[in-house]
Amino acid sequence: MLYAYILAGADAGAGGGIYSYEVKDGGRLEPASYIALPCPMYAVISDGGIYVVCRHAVGGTDRFGRAADSAVTRVPLGPGGSFGEPSPFWPTEGVTGCHVDYMDTADGKILFTANYSSALISRLAPEKDGYVCTAAVIHGAPDGTHGRFDSRAYLHQSLVCDGCVFAVDLGRDEVDVYDPDLDFVSSCSLAKGTGPRHIIFRGEDGWTVNELTSTVCRFKWDRIARRLTYIETYDLLPDGSSDEYRLACAGAAIRISGDTLYACVRLDNSVTAFDIMPDGALAKKQYIKCGGDWPRDINLTPDGKYLYSANEREGSVTVFSAGDGGLSFIGDTARLPLPNNILFAEN
Repeated sequence: MLYAYILAGADAGAGGGIYSYEVKDGGRLEPASYIALPCPMYAVISDGGIYVVCRHAVGGTDRFGRAADSAVTRVPLGPGGSFGEPSPFWPTEGVTGCHVDYMDTADGKILFTANYSSALISRLAPEKDGYVCTAAVIHGAPDGTHGRFDSRAYLHQSLVCDGCVFAVDLGRDEVDVYDPDLDFVSSCSLAKGTGPRHIIFRGEDGWTVNELTSTVCRFKWDRIARRLTYIETYDLLPDGSSDEYRLACAGAAIRISGDTLYACVRLDNSVTAFDIMPDGALAKKQYIKCGGDWPRDINLTPDGKYLYSANEREGSVTVFSAGDGGLSFIGDTARLPLPNNILFAEN
């Protein structure tokens, strides 16, 4: 059976946590189980568990003497969409943890987290009783890797790909590349005010969804030189949209299914689909409303038949049929507080 696991970003006492649903015929989600967690922000599934980064999970300070509130926990996945007992929280040493990814190594699974408000990327390595933060980099700070300070740094993603960690910095309009020890490798800058949020890859082709301009940027990835090169930009909004509207709209999430790339825009409540050309160029094929308010995340079932939109402000999840003919709205299929991330796994 295929299950959807949807994060609800509220405090635990207000319904925050992970909700599981069985994916039924026609894309309908049937509730299965729930586990309470404090303000979960992003998750990845690996080895029969969900690794979740949460805000407001711990107290204390980071290694630079600054306040910290975020941590990662692992929640085992049980039969029928059930959950096992969560692990203890492993501090990221950051504030507003908003992304987590992992790298399997000879020494075990290494976790990497992005912490938005503290502009911190952290590396959590396994130890006897869980994980401990072994390295952390403040983006743009004098004691970080770049030797310059920029208070606009806002780190949104810590994606693992090709043995590297890609740190997407919305405030400094950069995608920085690190090795597994968080030693700096290279950087790719975008036009000032672009606001990259997340990056996604297929082979040597990469694309960012950009929050401050509601656009998608295309890149080429040189895995030998470990360097990104910017190619061009594509619009997510209708022609004639003003710069003020673009800034307010906030491009949010980006996904690939087959030869189609999808991206959503929050204030505009829209999803745009592009055909991916053989050279990585994009051709816009559809613009459609998400059916809810403030789509924080979108994701597709592994077979590509259905696309789901997590509409954060409305507390809804809407579903579309997806395929060569484009997206077709089916309806509202789930209600939960502040949905912000959608994952799928067979169970």
